[in-house]
Amino acid sequence: MKFCKFILIACSFFALASCSKSEVEKERDLYFDVDGGIFGGGHGYYKNYYWTSVSVGTTLPITGSMFVDGNDVYYPTIGGYLKNGDLVQLPEAEVISSVFAKNGEVYAAGSREPYGASYWKNGQLVKLEPDSSDYSANALKIIVSNDHNIYVGGEMRKAAKNRVVYWKNNIMYQVEEESSFEDMAILNNYVHIVGELRNNFSEGAYWINGIKMSLMGFDGKKPQSLTSISVWGNDVYITGRYADALYWKNGVPESKINKGIVPKGVVVNNRKVLVAANMVLPQSSGPQYRMMLWTDGVPDTFGSGEFYGIYLGK
Repeated sequence: MKFCKFILIACSFFALASCSKSEVEKERDLYFDVDGGIFGGGHGYYKNYYWTSVSVGTTLPITGSMFVDGNDVYYPTIGGYLKNGDLVQLPEAEVISSVFAKNGEVYAAGSREPYGASYWKNGQLVKLEPDSSDYSANALKIIVSNDHNIYVGGEMRKAAKNRVVYWKNNIMYQVEEESSFEDMAILNNYVHIVGELRNNFSEGAYWINGIKMSLMGFDGKKPQSLTSISVWGNDVYITGRYADALYWKNGVPESKINKGIVPKGVVVNNRKVLVAANMVLPQSSGPQYRMMLWTDGVPDTFGSGEFYGIYLGK
């Protein structure tokens, strides 16, 4: 029965895919989220290879991934978020983990004081976790679909066990396995989540609507962890760590690499598949990184520093 369910879900979300191909065919601005960029320190981003620091002028830490909406750049932080470098504070917010902006509306997900998982829509607090509950939860990623459904991905801890959870329009769903959350994407209201199983060994995990799927590298082995998931057109792209695949497209490994490469994200720009990755360079003082950019499977050195992700703007 589980095998049949796996086949049904895996086939259904690709069969129902109806996103316009125009979003992957046109040339758009490239954004690279980076720690320790061109000037050798601090957090910032490259827009079409021009550097902007988000560390100068603020002592607030960056607490999650950047989000790009048109020409606006958002970063989550303590107590709120940064929009183009300016702090927007949110009521009762403790740590914001994710920002999403669309059609003039801004959503932020994170934790509130002193309780738990929440999100804010245009500054208004929405509680995902009750003020008094027998579990604790973290809201780590928020996405709003074209049909206005609000998805929040995160984790729940109950009875000393940690599980990946997600909320759709404030209703919580959880996976069966002990696990941790890494990233989330939505395709035709199917919820795609990547993370890691919490067992005696490291194993990357991929779920569609809470049902665990299987990913294998070229060597037939499972990745130790998965680092990102994104949807471009009708296709789902996943990156992992300690795997011999640069990424998976619709569950199939693409571009063989050595396991010292850590891919951090995929975009499709003007039909070109771009993958931002870090090459680990062991040093006596600790690991250092060299940023690498793959274009349609061909690698090139980007520079010193550490990629956190790759995104598209206008």
